[in-house]
Amino acid sequence: MLNEYVKPGNVIEIIDKDLDNPEERSAKTLRTRIFDIVSDDVIKVTIPTVQGKLQLIETDGEYDVYFYTSNGLYQCTCTVKDRYRTNAIPIMELELQSNLRRYQRREYYRLNCMLEMKCHAFDEEETDEYIKTGNYSTATGLKSPNAVMVDISGGGARFVSVDSYEVGALILFRFSLKQATGIKEYSVVGRVVYSEVMENMGGKYENRAQFVDIENTERESIIKYIFEEERRIRKTTTEKS
Repeated sequence: MLNEYVKPGNVIEIIDKDLDNPEERSAKTLRTRIFDIVSDDVIKVTIPTVQGKLQLIETDGEYDVYFYTSNGLYQCTCTVKDRYRTNAIPIMELELQSNLRRYQRREYYRLNCMLEMKCHAFDEEETDEYIKTGNYSTATGLKSPNAVMVDISGGGARFVSVDSYEVGALILFRFSLKQATGIKEYSVVGRVVYSEVMENMGGKYENRAQFVDIENTERESIIKYIFEEERRIRKTTTEKS
């Protein structure tokens, strides 16, 4: 049963299946929420908006749809069955064309680290603002470090905190990396894919988040830092041996 895996309110991403270029797929990803589950192969979602404008997705195409649920990330192929309004809410019906399956995004090389970071979970208002406009101007609570990043990659980060986070939730986290050109500050929106209490760690939580809003230049800068740091560690290890 579809409703065993996805629920109304779950965030989803919609991408035109014909797009092959990763950068283009990332740039043209549309985010919205499940409004209702009609049957095992039909769901209602609110029509996505970008900067307040409705994005009327073509009805003659196929789309990759990603579901962020409490049980992890799922993916299937969908088509647009219908569009209409319900109590002034713009609704789009999606018809599943393939079975729902667990999905693992491409992994980047991960670097173990120990970096203080500031983390803020978006509330419902902030999440809706981000989904509709791509902005997160109302996000607050980043005055002092409240978590420690323990590994980082070009695709996401793992961090330890005293707070747990709902899987699928959007978070804003800020951190700095020391690079050859100086210390660079990053503000990145991520989506939580894992959050579990750690044994024998005084109630602390291990969390993992995937970057969902990051400029290509920033991603490349992080990847460059990772490789430079890895080379530095190897060199130091070689000199000591």
